[in-house]
This record gives sequence, structure tokens and C-alpha cells, in this order.
Amino acid sequence: MQNLTTSSQHFLRSAREALNLTTTQAAALVHASRRSWERWESGVQRVPEATLELFLEKLQGRAPAPDGVPRDLVVVLLDAGGWTQPLDVVGRENFVHLSESPTPGCARIHSLAVSPTGRPYVHTTEFEVRINGHVIEKANTWTSLVAQLNAESPA
Repeated sequence: MQNLTTSSQHFLRSAREALNLTTTQAAALVHASRRSWERWESGVQRVPEATLELFLEKLQGRAPAPDGVPRDLVVVLLDAGGWTQPLDVVGRENFVHLSESPTPGCARIHSLAVSPTGRPYVHTTEFEVRINGHVIEKANTWTSLVAQLNAESPA
């Protein structure tokens, strides 16, 4: 599993990108400056716990996307020693697939992501099934990118 700082950085960036928000727009959701948001996202500065909690609340349906189209998202959670922290966010649009993990009690969700250099890649997040049943339920309602590509391929 990832350390908390790394997972917070990835969570903020992937959530922002899933919602098609600029750093300025994301910062405004949590009443912060663009510079603060960029420092949190880059890992230069630790994200305050209250900011993560507020952003998570906004993600869960209280913040419309800038284009007015609701996003179909799921937040993957991490049990951080008795308290829950957001680990990743995956949207229907960037969902690749769900898979089993060799780690007992865990599963993996794969999603399209873009590196800071602009290069696309498949990001994998391993998570505990015990606290993320909602992730499996939501992912099972989505059509994986792999299935979509196979359906579009000529026979």
C-alpha cells in the first residue's frame, strides 16, 4: 500500500482530473489558493486533514462539474489506523477494469491516468475489500474500457 502523503497527492490529482477541474477550480472548492492546491498535489506540502475531508464531501455529490454534467465517480478508501482516508477516485470515463489481488482481502481497480509529463498510463490502486464494498458495487455497474474496446473492434 502507498504511504499517506503519496496517496493524498494522487487522490487530489486524480479526483481533480476526473471532474475536469483546473487547479484554481479545485482549490476554490476547498477555499484555498491555486498555489496551495498545486503544492499539495505535487507533494511539496502535506494536505491538511480538514481539506481532504471537505474535498471528499464535495466529491460525494455536493460539487457540480464545471460543465454542469454530473460525474459518475467512486472514492477508494484507505484504513489509516482507525480513521478512513481517501486513497483514489475513479470515474466511469477512466475506468479500465477491476481485478483480484494476490493480497488476501484486497482487490485492484485500474484506471486511465495522465502523468505530470502528460503521458497516459494505466494506474492501479490496491484496496481493502472490507471498507470498499461500494467500489466493487459501482465498478460492477460500469463497462470496462477493455470491454468497450472489444465491442468496438471488428470481428
